[in-house]
Amino acid sequence: DCMVRRISKSEIAGALEQWRVGSLLKFVTQRVYAEQLIQGIPYLQAIDEFRSKEAGDGRSDAYEGLLTSFMSVGSSRAIYCMTALEDSNYQFFLQSKDGRRIKDEFSNRGAAVLIKDPVEFLLRFQEAEPEGINFGLVSYDGDIFEPDVALSKFKQAAGESPFHKNRAYEYQHEFRIVTGHDCDIDFEQEDWDGVTHNVFNGYIPYQGLRLGSLDDIAELLTFQ
Repeated sequence: DCMVRRISKSEIAGALEQWRVGSLLKFVTQRVYAEQLIQGIPYLQAIDEFRSKEAGDGRSDAYEGLLTSFMSVGSSRAIYCMTALEDSNYQFFLQSKDGRRIKDEFSNRGAAVLIKDPVEFLLRFQEAEPEGINFGLVSYDGDIFEPDVALSKFKQAAGESPFHKNRAYEYQHEFRIVTGHDCDIDFEQEDWDGVTHNVFNGYIPYQGLRLGSLDDIAELLTFQ
C-alpha cells in the first residue's frame, strides 16, 4: 500500500512543525464519543462517507473521487478527520467564524476533544496500527467551478499528498489520518417483486484501533 508506512517521531514532529499544527480538535455529536476517544477508541469513517455527506449540500466533491483513483485507496478506506489548530488556544478558535461553523456542523452542541500533543497522538495511532499510517493537512485547491481546469494541477498535487478537497471546505482546517484498514459495507435488505436484494447502505465505522488512555494528552470540551 503506497499510502501507509511506519513514520519516525522526528519525521512526525518535523511535518507538524512545518505545517504549524500545534494541537488537534475532534468534534463529536455526543459526549460519549469524546469520552471513548479519551479512552483510546477512535471511530474511523470510510473516505466515501465524507464524500457522500458533503455532496448532500449540492457541492459534490469530485476531488475525493479523484483521490481514491490516483492513490489506489478504495472508497472504503478508514480515515480519521480532525481540525488542526496552530496552537492550543482552542477558545480563540471556537469564537472565530470558522470555529463556530465547524462546531455547528459537526458537533451539534455535543462535545470535542482537544489533543494537546499531536506528535504523541500520532505515535500512539501508529503503534495501534501495524501497517503504519499516513497523515496530512487537507489542501483546499480544488476549484468548484472548473474541475477540468483544476484536474491536471490536482493530479500533480495528488502525487505528493493524498489530502485534497474543494476550496469550498477551507473553513474546516482539516487534518486527516489514513490507516491500512477498510470499513465494512453496510447492506440493507429490500424486497423487489418478491425477491430480497442486498442494497448498499454506506459503511460501518471502523472501531478496531486501541490507542490506550489519552488522559495525559487530551482534554474533554463540552458545549452547552
